[in-house]
Amino acid sequence: MITDAVARLIGGRGYPRQDEGPPQVRDRRFRYKPMRTARILSIAVALALLAPLAAASAGEVDGDLKTGLYSDDFYAEGDLNGVGVGAGQKVTFGGTFHVVTENDLQTGSWSNTREILEGVWNAQATPFANVVVNASAASIANGDHDAAIAKWVSHVKKYLDLGGSRSVIVAPLQEHNGDWPKYGCDPTNFKTAYRKFVDAFAKAGIGDTQVRFAWAPNGWTSPGCGSLADYYPGDDVVDVIAISAYNFGTCVPNGRYETPAQAFDPYLDEIRQTINSTKPFMIAHTASPRPPCGGDQTAWTRTMIENLAADPNIVGFV
Repeated sequence: MITDAVARLIGGRGYPRQDEGPPQVRDRRFRYKPMRTARILSIAVALALLAPLAAASAGEVDGDLKTGLYSDDFYAEGDLNGVGVGAGQKVTFGGTFHVVTENDLQTGSWSNTREILEGVWNAQATPFANVVVNASAASIANGDHDAAIAKWVSHVKKYLDLGGSRSVIVAPLQEHNGDWPKYGCDPTNFKTAYRKFVDAFAKAGIGDTQVRFAWAPNGWTSPGCGSLADYYPGDDVVDVIAISAYNFGTCVPNGRYETPAQAFDPYLDEIRQTINSTKPFMIAHTASPRPPCGGDQTAWTRTMIENLAADPNIVGFV
């Protein structure tokens, strides 16, 4: 059962377009009501993830679970469309990665940010944009990178200004509760740094019918870096909670094979119990290995999809 908060965030469902190919391939972009690292890199793996969901018409899986993937290509349209055709339905989200300085060497009207986001939108998917500043959380919170953030937001606006109800979900400073990013392991300053992005979009006049914000921590927090709750920036600036969670398998140091329930549930439950139980949740990043590092990847992903579809807060995964 989807909570009222989830339903409000999803808004419209997306409907078949007359100018698109086979009628079973639907425009599944994330719609808004006017209100307020391991990645899946290959088409084959993405099809293994999404093919079970395409069988949802048999009633095995909740068809409202939104799907997505990350592409290695600068223009993701080809990968996203290829998966949509192979799986029998369009994906809802296209994951992208950004750094606020990604346009610094560009001249004229060209915009790396605009083109990356447009590649996702052209596949009838909504961009889920992870964006970083390669600096400490303290320096971001101090305002040292305000100009760079504002410049990046201006390039997002170039994409949004193309019209056609374009939208984007922005995940500032993802996996910030880990000790691997420069801005990680500093909860107090992270919360201020996160709000720098929210404020920059507001100052640019970009409303919440065009941009939504995802708080995107890693599932587990690095030792000595606090708890998930320490990093939560506040209900007023979080539209969706989107965690990273992986089955690393046995081919990494101290790694072990985990079921989807082991990989996701402890962190989803922790968020429900200590932070918020009514926000919509997503899985922002996930992966599972193949032998010899793990078991049956296809079976793992089938179980993942079934588990996520049954979760009362989960609206989708990328």
